[in-house]
Amino acid sequence: MGHRKPTAVIRTGDETPALVDAYCTVLDACRAHGKSVGVGGLSSRLDLARRFVDARARHVSVGTDLSFLIHEAEAALADLSLE
Repeated sequence: MGHRKPTAVIRTGDETPALVDAYCTVLDACRAHGKSVGVGGLSSRLDLARRFVDARARHVSVGTDLSFLIHEAEAALADLSLE
């Protein structure tokens, strides 16, 4: 059987300074014990993504494949506009 992966969630609107500081404390503790930490769902909060990258989160997700593809497809269509 595998092992459990602990999860901490910061939802939009919950990101008080104390909560973000606590999350960074967890990042520090994990790093001190040789554990990696991933952070996801931060597409609307790039400032938090940057803070967690600076705190050495090993994986930070700021979007999905689909959202990136749609964004680039829309940009390509805009570049081809005949207006």
